[in-house]
Amino acid sequence: MVMYAIGLPGGEARICEFPVADDLAAKIRPGEVAVEIDGWAEGRLSEDGTAFILHVPGLDELKAARREEAKRVRRKRIGQGITVAGIGAIQTDSGPGRDSLAAIERYASLAARHLDDDPAWSIEWTLADDNEATLDAAQMMAVGDAASAHEQACRTAANAIFTLIDAAVDEAALAAIDITAGYPPLP
Repeated sequence: MVMYAIGLPGGEARICEFPVADDLAAKIRPGEVAVEIDGWAEGRLSEDGTAFILHVPGLDELKAARREEAKRVRRKRIGQGITVAGIGAIQTDSGPGRDSLAAIERYASLAARHLDDDPAWSIEWTLADDNEATLDAAQMMAVGDAASAHEQACRTAANAIFTLIDAAVDEAALAAIDITAGYPPLP
């Protein structure tokens, strides 16, 4: 295989791989040039079109990428569930057609309205293990409180990580940040 960086001189390059160099002509548009390269990379072509200049991300770009990684960890950790004493493991994830935290919040709010005036109020809740549990108003409110505390603890951990990312002075300091640190224990 032969790899080429193709594009206008001085511009961003697209990388193409060909079984043989003869296939190259069909991929070059008017005004473009091609420079053979050793492997997949991001970069641009030199102003004269004779060389490929490898893109080396700066610290701000690396910080932005690390922050996105940290956001993915936060979303995952928020959605990994909670355990509520006396009730069991509760889902807190979101997915297609499902937002467990929103449902918990909605039913905890409903339970709060019924706590004093309807002692018989209850709801059937599906636990993380797919078993059903009947929760009374106080239990549903406990689930809501636990879910809120869990989400807030995850956001607090993520914010501490974001602060470390923002404060990193070089690539080594940025790479040393554990973006999974400080989160509540998994259920």
